[in-house]
Amino acid sequence: MNFCPPRLPNGSPSAISQQTILSRASHSLPPEELSAAVVPAKKALPAWRATTIAPRQQILFRFTHLIKDSWDRLAASITLEQGKTFKDARGDVLRGPTLQPIELANLFRAMPNILYIRPGDSEETASAWIVAIQAKRTPSIISTSRHTVFLK
Repeated sequence: MNFCPPRLPNGSPSAISQQTILSRASHSLPPEELSAAVVPAKKALPAWRATTIAPRQQILFRFTHLIKDSWDRLAASITLEQGKTFKDARGDVLRGPTLQPIELANLFRAMPNILYIRPGDSEETASAWIVAIQAKRTPSIISTSRHTVFLK
């Protein structure tokens, strides 16, 4: 199947305009396209790392506003791709795993004296519990994802 997702590494369209994807689930990329996305991201990382929390929050809130402004197109895309009803797809967009975590994370990080931890895997989750238990003078929030986290 020919599928041409928009790719804008470094702010400009990818030189490779089309590819064949055999599995829509894997979304695998040719190495040259992966490199075209990773190299600009690596260049941008030092500036992002130096950015304080307030500008980062503004960027993420802008992202959530863009999603909310385009919810109907995103829901239509989910309907076509996954076969969901439009109403169900709209719920995925407006209450899905993208918007709520961003809004909640920004809320938690803005609270003074709160230890907010968002672990990404089982090792980070186990470490987060240890850190939260040891933080006796600070309230702790551990925000885990909806994905299964296996603790060993």
